[in-house]
Amino acid sequence: MPDRARRLWGWLRTPPGIRIVRYTMVSATTMTFSLVMVGIVYGVMRLWSPVPCTIFANVTAVFPSYWLHHRWTWGKRGRSHVSQEVLPFWVLSAAIIAFSAVAANAARSLSLDPPRDTLN
Repeated sequence: MPDRARRLWGWLRTPPGIRIVRYTMVSATTMTFSLVMVGIVYGVMRLWSPVPCTIFANVTAVFPSYWLHHRWTWGKRGRSHVSQEVLPFWVLSAAIIAFSAVAANAARSLSLDPPRDTLN
């Protein structure tokens, strides 16, 4: 194993390395959850158009994401501090959801599907 890979492997076993791995795993898990939700509410059930389905899926994914980050990534127990933990997490999540809605709208406009009413 090259020296860089060995050092990286060693660093990943330190507390900051473990935290980064856990953070990445939680992000991948919640992204998968969100994609499955989009697949269900848009692909299977056809409840709404792509943008509302994307917003719904991302909002529902925020709850397990926060809980997993709070408990597993950061190892915290007990109540969350609203202004130091919950509010920043939700503000960042809202920005990501807004970006996701814009991307879903762009993808819809580039797709071959005929446009539907976005509030439908």
